[in-house]
Amino acid sequence: MDEELNFSLSYEQLTAITERYIGECIRNSNSAGSRDESIIEVDWARACLDHWHLLAQASHAPIERVNADRLRLTNLIWCYPTEERRV
Repeated sequence: MDEELNFSLSYEQLTAITERYIGECIRNSNSAGSRDESIIEVDWARACLDHWHLLAQASHAPIERVNADRLRLTNLIWCYPTEERRV
């Protein structure tokens, strides 16, 4: 990779992509075949959130907005209803 590759995403695009991926991980966690598989999916969601936060900070978005979105995305991970609660 000798050639530098640049791309552009808006803060809104980055956040929407992250939110969709976190939702996918949580759905996968709820349908996992074992507790270990479920934990792995939640770990992927948490890692995605951490990566989003680093990129959001680098984007120089207003810190109040980043903090509010971080809390909202964190709640997606920790407050997502289980299969039993959704039925």
